[in-house]
Amino acid sequence: MHKGFLTVKEMLYRDLLPVGPNSTIGEVREKGIPNRPVVLITEEDRLIGVLLWKEVINRNLESDVKVSKIMRRDFSSLDEEDLDREILTFLPELRYHALVCRNKEGKVLGVLSYDQVFHDLTLKVCEADARLNAVVETVDEAICIVDANDTVLAWNSRRNRYMVLKPPISWVSQ
Repeated sequence: MHKGFLTVKEMLYRDLLPVGPNSTIGEVREKGIPNRPVVLITEEDRLIGVLLWKEVINRNLESDVKVSKIMRRDFSSLDEEDLDREILTFLPELRYHALVCRNKEGKVLGVLSYDQVFHDLTLKVCEADARLNAVVETVDEAICIVDANDTVLAWNSRRNRYMVLKPPISWVSQ
């Protein structure tokens, strides 16, 4: 049974570390934020902006630049009810700005950013591919996987031992 695609809950980035608007890029670096795709900018426990770490890297900013000078105020919010929706629903919007998920009380539950979602999806595809290859290679039978157009997508090493693929007749007659 098809479960559906990944949900917001599964992709939500929760390792958040808020900083104040008067913090500098250098102070943010010292807190270990370069490992986070999105930095929350808060003032008196209220979210006032987000900083996409990619923008800091791409702009090659000096350490003394204040976060308030480069933070984005144009982020969108998701409600807690959106946690079970498919992530694909939000990809077009993520291309332009981060999505902050909050509960009914306004507490930030996590953040989605395009780069973070793309990175996580790429990892999941690689993991699935590795699992499939491991299964295919541990089977003692010859396996050949074809798509709906009869294009060979993958095979295991035993296929070479048990199956002989002949060239099309058109190749032989030339």
